[in-house]
Amino acid sequence: MNKRLGWLFCAFVLNSANVYAGNKMAGQIVAPQSTACVTGQFSIAPGGNEYWSTVNLTITNHCAQAVDMQNAVIQFNSDKSLNTSVWGDFSAVSYPNPSPAAVSASEGDHYRTTIRLQFPEGDAYWKPNTKLAAGKTIVLNYGEAKPGYDADSVRVYLNQPPVETGTIELINQSSQPAGVSTTPVIDIYNGQTITQQISLGWNSHKSVPVAPGTYTIKAESFQIGNTTYTGSVQPEKVTVEANKTVSSSIHYQATAKDGVIDIQMPALPSELKDYSQDVQVTLTDALGGSTGPKAVKWNQSNVIHNLVPLQQYTFSTPVISQGGFQCTASFNPASITAAEDISHPATAKVQYQCAPVKQDVVNIDVSGLNKVSSVSSIQLRFTPNNNSKPVEKEVNLNNGAGTATVMLDDAVVYSVASSDVTGYSVSIKPASFVAQEGIKVNVSYGKIDTSRVVGPFVDTTAWPFYHFADAAAEADNKIARLGFVVADRNNQCNATWGTYYEIDGFADLANEVTRMQAQGRNVVPSFGGQANLPLEAACTTPESLKAQIVRVIDAFHVKQIDFDIEGDAPAHQDRMDRLAQAIVLLQKDPAYKDIKISYTLAVLPEGLTDGINALNSAAKVGAQIAYVNIMAMDYGYPASNMGELAAKAAVSTVNQIKKIYPEKSEAEIWAMIGVTPMIGKNDTQGETFTLNDACYLKQFADQKNIGLLSMWSANRDNGNCPNGGAAPNCSGVAQTTNEFQKIFSGKQAC
Repeated sequence: MNKRLGWLFCAFVLNSANVYAGNKMAGQIVAPQSTACVTGQFSIAPGGNEYWSTVNLTITNHCAQAVDMQNAVIQFNSDKSLNTSVWGDFSAVSYPNPSPAAVSASEGDHYRTTIRLQFPEGDAYWKPNTKLAAGKTIVLNYGEAKPGYDADSVRVYLNQPPVETGTIELINQSSQPAGVSTTPVIDIYNGQTITQQISLGWNSHKSVPVAPGTYTIKAESFQIGNTTYTGSVQPEKVTVEANKTVSSSIHYQATAKDGVIDIQMPALPSELKDYSQDVQVTLTDALGGSTGPKAVKWNQSNVIHNLVPLQQYTFSTPVISQGGFQCTASFNPASITAAEDISHPATAKVQYQCAPVKQDVVNIDVSGLNKVSSVSSIQLRFTPNNNSKPVEKEVNLNNGAGTATVMLDDAVVYSVASSDVTGYSVSIKPASFVAQEGIKVNVSYGKIDTSRVVGPFVDTTAWPFYHFADAAAEADNKIARLGFVVADRNNQCNATWGTYYEIDGFADLANEVTRMQAQGRNVVPSFGGQANLPLEAACTTPESLKAQIVRVIDAFHVKQIDFDIEGDAPAHQDRMDRLAQAIVLLQKDPAYKDIKISYTLAVLPEGLTDGINALNSAAKVGAQIAYVNIMAMDYGYPASNMGELAAKAAVSTVNQIKKIYPEKSEAEIWAMIGVTPMIGKNDTQGETFTLNDACYLKQFADQKNIGLLSMWSANRDNGNCPNGGAAPNCSGVAQTTNEFQKIFSGKQAC
């Protein structure tokens, strides 16, 4: 199974004797030098939530020369201990090796966090670029549940002689206006180029290190409503010398104005007698700026405020199509200047011209609800693409089926939506169409399979052999997921169990599968895993890969197979494409078309990682994936709420999958989801999936009708090493044998 894919955690100890070798004398160690003109700025990456955030730390070289980042040390303060992996954007230099990590040490009431950058030495043919050019940046990223960094505490230490700098002291002498939450931004120019943008709080000051030279300082203006806040700087131009400080003061002044236009609407045209909506009018200024739609009411004056005074505006509003008529608005005058005097707004009058339009008879056929006696009708909505009012149509049902017709405007594009029926998916064909006479819309409902597949992964090649049929019977599991089918030890396209056994040459496993099937249970062979070469890499064609998959299916007479895609496997697009094509070949073969396929993929609380590539490859060629099974484990940081994090990862994954399968309902997506935690102690220190976490996840799975629930692994589902670490044959927590499996199957109540 996956242990954190693509992210490596490395312990770090700062050896100051190696930080600045260029200034070391016999018997003397020189401390690393903080470089003031290399700065760090924190921000939060978009897409986070209340449970998890990705932190960006942007390191920028403001020196007038390139700086060497080899063995550079970045330090900052935080309100909590931070020991985690670091990744980022190193396009301005070579990528560090080993991968950097953040390590914290307690310093009284806070923690000091250190990130060290190391680059490979290179060889005679290649040397890494460790020099960060002037004006360039690198971005360090790490994950944290609730960011607690001190934004002003970042210091960068370089392994080179100190860079001479001076300081610009920026002083904001304005108090924060009432109702304003915006923080002023100050731009520092070197010639025509902005070298730094500084957020400067109200009534505060900030020291900004820069290379010696002449700079221009400007305060950015901003607008809140119709009030413009304009900043002035004194002095605006400063000359900075090495090791000296110059000051500039900033003042902000507020200017409030309100531009207004009166839009006079006519009475509702008789042709639109059934139209009940307000009209949406968009005002666009001479520079292309738009107000967005403004609602105006029929048969009255509508004064539009918050416009730019003395600015010229034009008008636009959608054509209204309703009841077989198409009505178009005209504005008189077509453009107008917003007035400054709200008591005398500039006025534009609106007139409508209506003309009949051709309408078509569209046929509707609804089916598939014959087992739902409580549903006597369904509602369809036909939404036109011209912003006209949607057309609603009720279809009465008899024995779960019904027909109807609806009149729609000719040559208009409509999208169709239908009312939800609990427990059913719906297929609408066509879901979008150009209206024309005689077109037919088929609405077909199908019952969603909410039965859950429950059964653990089994490490089949572990010694001694684990007899999983006994555990399945005790926990009432319907299946066991058998890991792992891989290429042979010579990396040939030949399916084996972990390279140790031929597919049909593993007697203990064959006997155990026979016992399972005699009990009315079955197994799910899992291809791939963390170790060894996956078959999609060893088999060079979809046809040869399909042949190996068929060998496994035929050997054990299974109805479902799994592909555990982890490590760097998802990054190999050719392999993901080949696997998807092999699945398509399998599903086109009449003998194997009903075999269900699951993908087991790495995940973080914020969603799938590189495994999304595998799903995209499958969707691209039409490979049908029944389950997307996420490995809710080894996130790379200590966590005491692993059940909640697993649920969060499932929610994030659902949101990702919706984009790949937009035709599926949310209920159908949840039925595709599988969750596989690593029970007990995880490989990441401080991560423990407890029995309480199992109860939380089981209840969440019941609530969302998750389609698959598993664990790594049945071999570990015992209490033989309470208070131990992550072991292959026990969970490391106090428990009874098979207790996690019983919770997931529902045999043991929480």
